Amino acid sequence: SDVYKRQVDMSTPQILAITTNGFLTGKIIKDMKNILEYSKNKKIQITLQFSLDAIGKKHDKLRGQKNSFSNLLKSYYSIKSIQAEYKNLTISVQTTISKYNIEDFQETYEYITKRLKPDSFGVALADRVYTAELPGEKKQPKYISITDAQKKDMFGILLQESKKSINLTSKIAFLLRKTYYRLLLENKHLPCYSTFSTCEIDPYGNVYPCPNLKFNFSLLG
Repeated sequence: SDVYKRQVDMSTPQILAITTNGFLTGKIIKDMKNILEYSKNKKIQITLQFSLDAIGKKHDKLRGQKNSFSNLLKSYYSIKSIQAEYKNLTISVQTTISKYNIEDFQETYEYITKRLKPDSFGVALADRVYTAELPGEKKQPKYISITDAQKKDMFGILLQESKKSINLTSKIAFLLRKTYYRLLLENKHLPCYSTFSTCEIDPYGNVYPCPNLKFNFSLLG
């Protein structure tokens, strides 16, 4: 929450998104209450985005940590329980799609949209991960992207979604995502606005243009 307050004081954003794996429920609730209270008078809309890649033990396996799924659910419903107190809070869920979970996408999608019912839902496409065989060895890319046919099937499902958004932030996110999915189906891409309108700050203070461009601008002191 301290990093958040510094960022808000320096840039005064109107909308700010925070991503979480939902693992540390107590800390998430404590930090989010502090953030939401701090944001009230500044009229900042906060989106808390939960990363959910599959259901049950499959999610745990993908995340490499036991109880990841159950802890995420605890955090999700705990945040849901305080949403009525904070009109500036939007709850989102995002699924990162790779060759390891694309076959379960329909099940994951229905679970999220029909049971969790977040204010907004979206997907991110994983392209590669970097691995090193030995300490000190240069990391090599391992490609984990899905096929074009799988993308077409997945976006077909997402484009059928019809949602009544609860607030302006989730409505804008929903419309932008549908436009993005259509463009990808047509093999078109949106212009890149990295750095100009977006940036990412990781837990260690590293600042990147966006989640996909891992060029470290600086370290927050």
